[in-house]
Amino acid sequence: MVNGINFKISIKDLDFSRVKNETDRKIDRALGRLGGYTRKVMRNSIKSVKSEKPSAVGKPPRNRTRRLKNSILYAYSPAKQTVVIGAALNQRAGSPRGVAHIIEYGGTEVVRKERKLKGKRITKGRSKGKYSTVRIKVGTRLNYKPRPFARPALAKSIHKLADFLK
Repeated sequence: MVNGINFKISIKDLDFSRVKNETDRKIDRALGRLGGYTRKVMRNSIKSVKSEKPSAVGKPPRNRTRRLKNSILYAYSPAKQTVVIGAALNQRAGSPRGVAHIIEYGGTEVVRKERKLKGKRITKGRSKGKYSTVRIKVGTRLNYKPRPFARPALAKSIHKLADFLK
């Protein structure tokens, strides 16, 4: 009895398998769209620039080579009803969690193979206009400040899940 009204509900003809299938279909579609939308937000937060100046600490990284931006992928598993979104960059020697993890959270990397990096632009002399090279020796510890791009993108796009379920 609710507010003085008697009622009775009979669930005889309800097909639960049909309801479950329809619900699963909607969830599959919504999670797939959420993965695609989050990937788009993540990629759009990484600005492609020609400048050598890095982004401010706490802001998304700048991208000169488009490697990071192009490595952001998403995958949906209908069996587990999960979506995975992130960068699929190769791991560097000395960074067990990968390059994207160091960019997102910051951290330290130990150089295991000598590398050459492009240095500053030469402004005087015979080599004017060229870049100097900097050698990073084996065993050098490189410290990186965090430049998050994945967590802000997820926070920005999670509110869209309700729209995708419609």
